[in-house]
Amino acid sequence: MTSTQPGVVLAGRYLLERELGDSLPQVEHWRARDQVLDRAVELYVLLEGETEAALDAARRAALVSDPRLVRVLDVGQDDGVAYVVTEKVGGRSLAEIVAAGPLPADQARAVVGELAVALETARRRGVHHLALRPSAVYVEPSGAVLLTGLAVEGALLGLDQADARTTTRADAVALVQLLYAALTGRWPGAASGDALALPPAPVT
Repeated sequence: MTSTQPGVVLAGRYLLERELGDSLPQVEHWRARDQVLDRAVELYVLLEGETEAALDAARRAALVSDPRLVRVLDVGQDDGVAYVVTEKVGGRSLAEIVAAGPLPADQARAVVGELAVALETARRRGVHHLALRPSAVYVEPSGAVLLTGLAVEGALLGLDQADARTTTRADAVALVQLLYAALTGRWPGAASGDALALPPAPVT
């Protein structure tokens, strides 16, 4: 099996440069370079879980067009390594931003509002996220909001088996959780296990 480490080239074109620590435990997130088109990309290696379903979900996510959703550029397998390639993500994750201090209420509402519009666009195409968390949301220097992992991570975790009403509600609840996290710096949802996870919210 092809190993994943800096300097390895996947599928004959994607040079792995640096691993980033903001993924689910079942995923490796790499900054990579597409040597064919000479551009920086993000590459996600699917380590375990429902990898075939996740690759199929990535193909469906690629058909959803919205400026707030990070575009899927390529999906495939190389010598047993399942991967998804997306456009390069700039800025900082919401987890990184909120770790430095909660957002003002108007800014928190604006970020979550942008995410809601993106998720509604995806929902109309029958696609859901299902693994929303602060480290999946990025805010670029321009203020633009980007969402990573649409459909892929939820499918990898086996969370996409429910009916459309249930999956839609799951994303809606997660939006409220993201708003809470932006306002408090604590995460009221399930632990994600990623390196950028926020402290858990108090529960009584």
